[in-house]
Amino acid sequence: MNIRTTSLLSRFIIFLLLQVLVFNQWVFFGAVFPSVYIFFILSYPFDADSQEVTFVGFLLGLCLDIFTQSPGSHTIASLTIAALRPVAISLCLGLTTDFSSIFSRRIKNLNLFYFLSVMIFTHQLIYFSMLYFNWEARVQILLQTVYNFLVSLLFIFLTLNLYSRDDS
Repeated sequence: MNIRTTSLLSRFIIFLLLQVLVFNQWVFFGAVFPSVYIFFILSYPFDADSQEVTFVGFLLGLCLDIFTQSPGSHTIASLTIAALRPVAISLCLGLTTDFSSIFSRRIKNLNLFYFLSVMIFTHQLIYFSMLYFNWEARVQILLQTVYNFLVSLLFIFLTLNLYSRDDS
């Protein structure tokens, strides 16, 4: 294994364990919890093959579903944002991305905010739609989506600031 694979594998395990052991235990207002594991998919190197990112998103969601005993909602939501990530990168960050990761300083903060917002909101909407899977609960789905989106966006921005944004 090379250094990149080792680094990605360790980040995968760290985000998985942090989500399961820490962030799923922090429940705000009875039903709002931050989904920080999404940051792993979003921060995956931009120059990676799209099939690799999709597989990693599937694997991360499946592991979370196994640990949290949820009925596949993490898997479907993670798989969807992993598959939509190249489109969101080109739309939110620019058609010709000459940077290799989300940590590049050349990414404008507003573009980064759009990218993170679109991806996190999409994830949360799909997650809660699959979790409830009932048209009658659409108001609950939208409320849960908005609340968890805001909390997750806040925690992901805090996580992003823990990393140094270099010119890689």
